[in-house]
Amino acid sequence: MPDLEADWTSSNAYQIHQFEIEVEYTFNLKELYKRLHFYFEDEEWTDLFGMQNYEVRYWQRDKPDGLQEHHIWWRMYKIPGNQNLKNDFFKYFIKLDYQTLATKRVEHMHKGKKWNIYKSNTILRVEGHLIINWDGWNKGLLGGMKGAFNQWLYKDKIKWHEDQLYMEVGRLYNVIKDFLELTKDAELEPNIYPPNMLP
Repeated sequence: MPDLEADWTSSNAYQIHQFEIEVEYTFNLKELYKRLHFYFEDEEWTDLFGMQNYEVRYWQRDKPDGLQEHHIWWRMYKIPGNQNLKNDFFKYFIKLDYQTLATKRVEHMHKGKKWNIYKSNTILRVEGHLIINWDGWNKGLLGGMKGAFNQWLYKDKIKWHEDQLYMEVGRLYNVIKDFLELTKDAELEPNIYPPNMLP
């Protein structure tokens, strides 16, 4: 089985953008989970095996007082380009970690109907990494040329991909804040991901 951490922790990966969102109020955690999964599918992000099984870790602790804690890790990859011109020399990687503290089920009235949802302190941490596929460049004379290739010959292309990934992570930030009905940094396209805290 491939090492899930090797790609983005290697010397070929560069962190481009990161953010953290923390909320402490009642919202539908399950709906947020589903919303983000649909978002990544729509945006053509995959897991390491080219599928949509983003979750690589799910940990839950049930405390004696009835509260729960969670650690959920998602790892997503994207090879930029259209269907006919994909090139795996560049690869985008997003690391998304959910953490919940003091999670409990509560009853919530919405449109005259009672819902069982979660109240918790939820923290979402996101990092975006640009991975440059230097396979074949890491040995001998080619390995010594990698820095020069990066610095001079491919500088504009690398910068373009850094900017694209920065915007991808920024869109994800806005999708999460839109779902949580927080202030957005930029408007999303209308009616793609409408606020839907409860069905």
